[in-house]
Amino acid sequence: MQGLISLPRLGLALGMLMAPALACAAAVEPGEADRALSPVVRYESATAILVKITPEGLARDCTVIQSSGTPELDARACAILMEKGRFKPMVDAKGNAIEGQYRTRIVWKITE
Repeated sequence: MQGLISLPRLGLALGMLMAPALACAAAVEPGEADRALSPVVRYESATAILVKITPEGLARDCTVIQSSGTPELDARACAILMEKGRFKPMVDAKGNAIEGQYRTRIVWKITE
């Protein structure tokens, strides 16, 4: 399915004369205009991490289980979760909060 990009009217007289031409807008694929305005991705990678969660819901330990290939990005992924991460603790069969784990993958897209 194709979307339409309409052209603005250039003035009342010109708009009246060119209305049929203006109505024939250029056909583009959906999202094409958005892609044209998006920044160019120069580098893309991902860091997979495993975080241990305390019974209080705080991140206690972070381990990189799949590197992005850039140690600085891997370290930053852990630092962000250790500083900002707040989790709902796991509970045992009796409803007591227990230690748990959280696995995630952070995708890094570095633009120009």
